[in-house]
Amino acid sequence: MKKKILYMVRFFSGLHSSLEKGIWDPEGVPTIYKIMEGLDKSKFEVEFILSNYNLFTSARFDKFHTKRELKNFRSKFHVLSVGSDNIWFVRKIKNIIFFFKKYLFLINCIRRFQPDLVYIDRAHIIEGAIIKNFFNCKVFLRMMGVAVYHYNDIIKGKSVFSSITRWAFRNEFDHILFSEDGGDINSFKNKYLKDKISTSTFINGVKKNISSINHFENIKKKYRKKIKLLFVSRLETNKNCDLLLNSFANLDEALRKKTILLIVGTGSQLRNLKNFVKNKKMENTVKFLGSIKHNNVNNIYDISDIFISLNTTGNMSNTCLEAFNSGICCIIPEENKINGCDKVIENYIKKKSIVRIPFKNMDKNLTKTLTELINNNSKVKLYAKNIKYDSKKFLISWNSRVKKEIFLIDTLIKKNK
Repeated sequence: MKKKILYMVRFFSGLHSSLEKGIWDPEGVPTIYKIMEGLDKSKFEVEFILSNYNLFTSARFDKFHTKRELKNFRSKFHVLSVGSDNIWFVRKIKNIIFFFKKYLFLINCIRRFQPDLVYIDRAHIIEGAIIKNFFNCKVFLRMMGVAVYHYNDIIKGKSVFSSITRWAFRNEFDHILFSEDGGDINSFKNKYLKDKISTSTFINGVKKNISSINHFENIKKKYRKKIKLLFVSRLETNKNCDLLLNSFANLDEALRKKTILLIVGTGSQLRNLKNFVKNKKMENTVKFLGSIKHNNVNNIYDISDIFISLNTTGNMSNTCLEAFNSGICCIIPEENKINGCDKVIENYIKKKSIVRIPFKNMDKNLTKTLTELINNNSKVKLYAKNIKYDSKKFLISWNSRVKKEIFLIDTLIKKNK
């Protein structure tokens, strides 16, 4: 008899197109969809629950519960939705109603499906704690990033919700898997988890196979005489693309003419960033490429010369790992003393293999660093060579990474309670 897994995760934007059209073709966060694909193809019977918090309000997801079966994907999906509202108190009431309806749904789902293990992400920490306390099944918590808790009051605030969240993290989950994304995981564990809780920390995978076709060959040819700078990220405040643009604008004009800045990603800051570029008259030297499918993202690294990440919540994220693997000169900030992010990078990458800029006055320091690198191509090539060599020692393919997690889950299910 097949063992059963109930998987609960937020309804990420990269899954929306698949659920909307009914064909499995994910985009965005590979940390999510790669393990979903792995579980779907595994020996387990899996059902997926996606929580749609005020995100997708199309006719397909206008009901509280939507069942979906996708082509090229054997497992079932349940999408639980709460509609948005412009009036804040109406939205609050809707969220409260959704909260109770969701728990009733989970109770009925667990009784019907009888899972051997419930897999949750950090957005479902409270649900996971309640399930652990009231149902006879194992709970596996997947933590994708801890630095976010340093900047908000979700866990450290004085509200009732914060207190409940702290209680939830103190529960004895059967296992907690952390992503090594550059965040200060040890401090988080010491502060919020029980001492003897079972945990693991995995680095995410990368795309190891080389594409036969480069989807950005046209960009490579168009700007073949220019130094190509690359930024790949969600365009949100903590990613600091605004600091990058400010730094780029402060470059000597003669140096800017030698370069082209490629920005990959979308997000809430896109309009502001485009307006900044327009006001600075940099449209000819800054190009916004929008979002790129994960399977094609290596192609943009392969045609670029210098990768830049100014993330304040960890620079061992998927985009950075892919940059390391591609063998491109990489610029990231030094350790963030405020939240402890990126100290761990020194355990994997040597100083001579990566360019790290001071956290304070980041844009000014970046301008200085870019000036040095643009004027010294041999230095750019040396950093690229070194990081390619270092990354081979710790990066694995997504296939190997998924197998590693599924083996962990399988071991946990077989373990006696």
